[in-house]
Amino acid sequence: MLVLPWKFTALWDLEFLEPVYQETFAIELNLNSIPFSEQIRLSMEYKGHSLKHKYIPYFLCYDEIIVESKHSKNVARLRRHK
Repeated sequence: MLVLPWKFTALWDLEFLEPVYQETFAIELNLNSIPFSEQIRLSMEYKGHSLKHKYIPYFLCYDEIIVESKHSKNVARLRRHK
């Protein structure tokens, strides 16, 4: 599990748009020398059938770990109550 420094996670309380979260996360991955690809198109299968739609995760780290980021106002509220 990657634990992000407070300077990055503090941005989450400001309710930025998701592209800003994605960009700052990419910076953190680079700063931590974690190899990654951004928004690559992954093929999907269902019961042996290839699907025409592709899955596009925010990041693929180490060529095998999918990383997604979702912001929730509830998470920001929980942080303030700590």
